[in-house]
Amino acid sequence: MGIPTAIIVRQGFTRIVANAFAGFGLPREAPVLYEFPTAMFETGSDLTPINQNIDKLVAALTTWTPRVSSKGVFKPPMVTITGKDYQNALENMQSHFMKNLWGAGLPINPPTKAALDKLLSGTPLSPDTVISPSGGVVPKGGIATVQSIAVALAMAGGRPEYMPVLISAVRAITNPKFGLKALNPTTNDIVPVIVVNGPIARQIRLSSGYGLMGPDPQYPASEIIGRAIRYIQQNLGGAIPGAGTMANFGGLRSVNAVFAEDEAGLPEGWDSFAVEQGFKKDQNIVTAAAANSMVNLVMKTYGTKEKNDTMLMNIASYMSMSNTFGYVPLEAWQSPSLANGMLLMTRGFAAALASASATNYSKKDVKTFLWNNTLFPVERARAMGQAPLSTTGEDKLKPFVITDSAGKSVIPLTATPAQITIIIAGGEQSGHCYWMAANGPNGYLHVNDEIQLPANWQELLQQAEKDLGPLPGGSIYSDGIRHL
Repeated sequence: MGIPTAIIVRQGFTRIVANAFAGFGLPREAPVLYEFPTAMFETGSDLTPINQNIDKLVAALTTWTPRVSSKGVFKPPMVTITGKDYQNALENMQSHFMKNLWGAGLPINPPTKAALDKLLSGTPLSPDTVISPSGGVVPKGGIATVQSIAVALAMAGGRPEYMPVLISAVRAITNPKFGLKALNPTTNDIVPVIVVNGPIARQIRLSSGYGLMGPDPQYPASEIIGRAIRYIQQNLGGAIPGAGTMANFGGLRSVNAVFAEDEAGLPEGWDSFAVEQGFKKDQNIVTAAAANSMVNLVMKTYGTKEKNDTMLMNIASYMSMSNTFGYVPLEAWQSPSLANGMLLMTRGFAAALASASATNYSKKDVKTFLWNNTLFPVERARAMGQAPLSTTGEDKLKPFVITDSAGKSVIPLTATPAQITIIIAGGEQSGHCYWMAANGPNGYLHVNDEIQLPANWQELLQQAEKDLGPLPGGSIYSDGIRHL
């Protein structure tokens, strides 16, 4: 506080800089001298506008002091909305939230005290507990407490049994290792992807099968939790287009991607995503990953090793095009937790690969096959104009280059085959996979968090069954008896 500060800002970036300042705990109103034209920031441009504003710069660095004089967690008061009747009050609330940029365009549910109290029954943590390991949700730096997380879930129309997953998801994406400070403000359209393993996925109706990205009234948790995470990114992290996120297109950012692995569809001998990461089969685990593009890969029928290998080759061709060509920091690229993409594979395709009468591939075999066939020739990458492959970038590129069996220099998609992520999810039919690329220069890592359940968990599940009806595929609880 009190440090003289002045900012020279490229046109259109004033609010981005203000959010960044807030994320560091600094005053948002640090003086912006002028939004200088974008062209001024290019090599060899005319710097005359700086000279014309030099007096303002000197004054900002010698006389300016912030209005803010203290730091701490600010807990805003409850907002009161009135109207001539309930419907009118609800309409007024929608307008008020949109004016304050708290909504996202879709109708929201009022986060009343009663709604928050109900949601808070879904966690053993106190409302003031700070969830984000780094303190704030970057870039804006809003503090993710249990209370503020409940507000986001209430706005999204959530239920108390969703709270444990949402809290773990927020803890994971705000872990500095995840890289939210790059993901939220980037011009890239990259979003958090939340994968859930363990019994809780089915208990709260989190989809792992047909249409798992949503919407699905049978499995509403996926879309609602994703929408709540988006509100947290926006309202606490400041990820408003042109202010806290500069994503050029943004379509993937609406509700994020939240789903469960289809553990019941794992072929014999294939470990789940969570078990691969060192957890036990019955642990409830959230894994935060990242994705900036998603493509459904349609394949022909299979039944022989030749056909299966042909399909895997088709998948590898898509995966190889998301190679970062040395943009990812070396430390992140070598990490076992590298989130450089995620392949969703339907249980039918996985079963065909594991079939003894066809390929008889283990999960490790599939990863090795894909890794070997996603090796990208350096010559081809250089011809595409990839920046790290320029003459001056040779030293930077060296750690990422290996020599293939033909003696050619190639760039692997990941440092090792084990880093390739395969998750069994989607409908039961064959012929489809889903590639979620995460090509970005920031080295996004998978971050895990074990889900913490409240003591009243069974009561919450019983109430959910009363409210929503039996789970698709069979009831969990009815008159105290488990039915599957």
